[in-house]
Amino acid sequence: IARCDGDDYWTEPYKLARQLDFLERNPSYSSCGHKVWAKTESDGILLGPIPRIEQTIFTTKDMLDNCYPHNCSLLFRNKLFCSFPDFFFLLTGHDWCIDILNSLKGPIKILPEVMAVWRMRSDGLWGGRQATFHLEHNISFLKHLKDYLPKKYHRAVAKNLIKNYFLLSNESLKQ
Repeated sequence: IARCDGDDYWTEPYKLARQLDFLERNPSYSSCGHKVWAKTESDGILLGPIPRIEQTIFTTKDMLDNCYPHNCSLLFRNKLFCSFPDFFFLLTGHDWCIDILNSLKGPIKILPEVMAVWRMRSDGLWGGRQATFHLEHNISFLKHLKDYLPKKYHRAVAKNLIKNYFLLSNESLKQ
């Protein structure tokens, strides 16, 4: 399964073939993503590439720290999970949750090539919101997720919750 929001776009004609080839040669991996450019709405400048780290293999524990593969970069195996947790339908953005669900079935590989562009829009479902909304959303998601995940991941979730509470308190102080 590959997803690409209507305002984002793929730039490499063989993107899916390259990712599928990786997944076929590496059956223990659940997903394969790649780096993307982030294109600013106001001036069209390309930022990145994203993710800005050199790590190429991400486990569930890594995914609990941050949403690394961008939505338009990911190709994942069909039927890794058959249903969504109830809290999934309360989320504003679903990509981080899907990435974590996929990672429970195997690591995620990020190819170093840039093969897509994510358009950062101020009027989008996610980008058009204030930082406090993002942080409150992350906190709610992580709380629900903690109850869903095996216990071995609870410490990683708690660590990210603390980080989000700290960032939220800083945003509140600014306001």
